[in-house]
Amino acid sequence: MDVSVLKTLLASQEQAYRGALEVYIGQTNDMIKALQSTIKEVTQSLEFTQQEVDQLKQQVVKLEAEKTENKEVANGMKEDLQASKKLVMELEERCNHQEDHSRRNNLQIVGMEERPEGETWEQTAVLVSKLLEDKLELPNLQMERAHRVGQRSNQLTRPIIARFVRFCDREAVMRSVTKLRGTRIFINEDLCPASQSIRKAQLPLLKKARSEGKLAYFRHTKLVIKQRMSAPQHEVPTRTFHSSRPSSLNPPPPGGRDSGSEAWPQLSVPGAVSSVDSAVGVSGSPAGVTAVVAAPDVTATLGAVGGGDVAVSPSLKAGVCSGEKKDVPPLSTVKRVNTRMSSRLSKK
Repeated sequence: MDVSVLKTLLASQEQAYRGALEVYIGQTNDMIKALQSTIKEVTQSLEFTQQEVDQLKQQVVKLEAEKTENKEVANGMKEDLQASKKLVMELEERCNHQEDHSRRNNLQIVGMEERPEGETWEQTAVLVSKLLEDKLELPNLQMERAHRVGQRSNQLTRPIIARFVRFCDREAVMRSVTKLRGTRIFINEDLCPASQSIRKAQLPLLKKARSEGKLAYFRHTKLVIKQRMSAPQHEVPTRTFHSSRPSSLNPPPPGGRDSGSEAWPQLSVPGAVSSVDSAVGVSGSPAGVTAVVAAPDVTATLGAVGGGDVAVSPSLKAGVCSGEKKDVPPLSTVKRVNTRMSSRLSKK
């Protein structure tokens, strides 16, 4: 081929490659510019986000401080609320106590029949006065007023509130309520609703204690439970009496009179009774008289007064007289016998 043709072909190819390269370079530059723009936008966004994060951090710190402050305020308000609740409870208790105190002369009577046509408070007072006189045997009680409470109903009988002039009259009625057993009429204390609720909540405990044989009752709103105290059955120890002078009727104790023995020999003297400077106790028996005296702190002498036995108790401090007393001699006779026997023993 000719050289000129080759040069022409090479020149055309060079221009074609140059044009393609310029196009590629231009596209690459455009892409770089787009990436730069995107990076710039992302950087600006990150900077804005960082600013927001910093602001949020500041807000969090501020909120933490406010939270601490609010917590302190809440604790103070909680204490104030508790103090207010306590004060309200104290005021309620005082109000309930004042209301109960204002009702201290009142009694609630349940179960009395009501007139179907209704009744005035004067008629109710007459019914209550008749109940007190006939059932409780308490006449001449001063009653200020008596009236029924609640809405009138044909099915239920409304209770009566009776107010007495004197508290002692009200207590006299409460002491006599046991006479109403079996009449379906009940007399209770007139308490405020709060005190009645407190008592009602304790009724199961009251019934349980009474079923167990315990003494249970209400003292205002407090339930009192006690054990029933039965009378103690003590056996009185006795020692037999011996006179200072041995005889066939009164032998000396084993080991001698000064042996220090605690047991005294039994002295059975038909027709004898002991007497002391202060009378202690004498009881009659079919065989005669048995005298029980305090010993060994007192001295006793014997006199033929009537058939019986003599026994001495070291622990008996007061006279107890039981059984038939027709055979017991008068104290003057015992003193005369005491004086006569004392003089007789001193002469011997």
